[in-house]
Order: sequence, then C-alpha cells, then structure tokens
Amino acid sequence: MEIVYKNKKLQKLADNHKKLYQKFGKNCGELIILSLTYLNASTCLADIPTAIKPHPLKGKHNGKFAVDTKHPYRLIFEPKGKYNINDYSTIKSIVIIDLNCDYH
Repeated sequence: MEIVYKNKKLQKLADNHKKLYQKFGKNCGELIILSLTYLNASTCLADIPTAIKPHPLKGKHNGKFAVDTKHPYRLIFEPKGKYNINDYSTIKSIVIIDLNCDYH
C-alpha cells in the first residue's frame, strides 16, 4: 500500500523508532511500529489483519479510518485516490493523519 504522511514532521517521527519510544513510551511505540509495518506490507486495506482492527470512523472523522495502537489510542489515516468506502480492497493508498490519537 502506498503511504504518505500529512506532513514531514509526522513522517520523521514515524521513521525514528527512538523518537517514537521517547514520545509515546516503548509499549505504545512498538504498537505504532507494528501497525505501520502491517500497513506498509499490505497491498490494500483488505489485507490488514483484524488483530489491529482497521475500522472506518464517523462524526468529525467521517471518511477516515483507524487501527488500534494502545487503548484508547489509534493511528488515524484517510484513503487517497479513487476508492469505494465499502470495499477495502479498493483502498490502496493512504495518508497518515495521526500516529497516536484518542478521538473518543
């Protein structure tokens, strides 16, 4: 899956494990890295394992998706390009919005 980040600052943080651990703690940092690894290794959103629970969001985050990191935090992203929101196999490109957000 093609992954881009909302900004360079977020991408630098995602690419630096040490900074992730410093900012979010080792356990949460590892879960963020695991989620990013699954997203990078997949060809589409349908390939993401249910263990990290990819799910669409509603309300102010309508049209975006999230995967679990450390409860209650989620990695938030939105599909990019042409896709069908009801067919996860059509989502092949995403923009990472936030690495560790509690939107509840």
